[in-house]
Amino acid sequence: MKIVHVVTYISEKNEFGGPVSVALTQLRALQERGHTVRLIAGWDGVIDLSETGIDQRLVPVRRITSRSRFGGLFAPRVFLELVRALREGYVPHIHVARDLITLPSARILAALSKGYVLQPHGMIAEDRRPPARVFDTLMTRKSIRKAEFILCLTDADKMGIIRTGAKERDITQINNGVRIPGPTTGLDYAGERGHLNVLFLARISPRKNVALFVRAAQSLVAEGVDATFSIVGPDGGGLDELRGSLKANDGNGRIVYEGALEGAKVLDRVRDADIYVLPSINEPFPMSVLEALSVGTPVVVTTGCQISDQLSASNAAVVCEPTVDSLVDAIKHLAASPDERVALGNSGRAYCTRAFNIDDVAGELAGIYQLIERGSGTKRGSFRRRQTASLNDQARSG
Repeated sequence: MKIVHVVTYISEKNEFGGPVSVALTQLRALQERGHTVRLIAGWDGVIDLSETGIDQRLVPVRRITSRSRFGGLFAPRVFLELVRALREGYVPHIHVARDLITLPSARILAALSKGYVLQPHGMIAEDRRPPARVFDTLMTRKSIRKAEFILCLTDADKMGIIRTGAKERDITQINNGVRIPGPTTGLDYAGERGHLNVLFLARISPRKNVALFVRAAQSLVAEGVDATFSIVGPDGGGLDELRGSLKANDGNGRIVYEGALEGAKVLDRVRDADIYVLPSINEPFPMSVLEALSVGTPVVVTTGCQISDQLSASNAAVVCEPTVDSLVDAIKHLAASPDERVALGNSGRAYCTRAFNIDDVAGELAGIYQLIERGSGTKRGSFRRRQTASLNDQARSG
């Protein structure tokens, strides 16, 4: 089978984050299963993805408005590459956001009566701001209604998609997935170094809540916790505020912003940390958390993460309230107990292997693509609805 994925933007600093990681991980897993895959994306003109081994058509972007960080990017050659892929028999999968690359791609597919998969990654939730409402009227709702399959991550994600115009029958729940690395000595390192490294690795944006991480780190340093607190990630609109906070109090040099990191280096950086912390709010399904789990790094998240309940129930992560005191207590508890860190890291890795293995996700995706191949345009057919219900049942039971 031939499968093409479309992503808004790929760059050296990995600004677009999760959707890029998801797309690359899915494509590699599908390719390993014997499928022919291709990636089409807007491009910064710098990053080289040749090491991925994926057929890629990267198109330089230009910015036509500065009002939106990614929504103002435009790359019309993406549409030409997409049409070329359709002529070659590829099934299209759009990692969609409110932008001028992925939504027009979906509208082209709908105009050509081609079946396609939409995966919003939590980025198409209801937005009542006037510009977003106009954009949704012109582009988003039509793209969603014409999709053969819409993939959601959580129940909350599903409700956001429905409020944007989707029918529940067209939505299939599917997990994000990661490759599970082979066991390494990293699973047993706790306590060997003495001085700990506590890591925040994500976009520097309000949703990721780096400000809470900084306040907790400042408090922990003041209490004498022997650790360095590292912040890694591209600017997502909050870098100036972060730099201001660190200028005022960087914990005597122990709270450090390390800058952005290209995607290929993320896993090694997470593996090197003693504790990974993501205090984000309204976070659907963070890939960085899955990556930390996959390498056995102990994880702390807040109840603002939509998968926090399942992580807590499976003892895969420490879950706390999104407050300074709660986050301080969670980090301090792990910092004081090497055995607890090892146990949590191993438990998190075991749960990740069971619940978030990309091989299982790739199998589910292949089944979806096969349905589209069998009958594009059968969106309202009873056969498709039965298959969607079956896939949803499998996702919930898994």
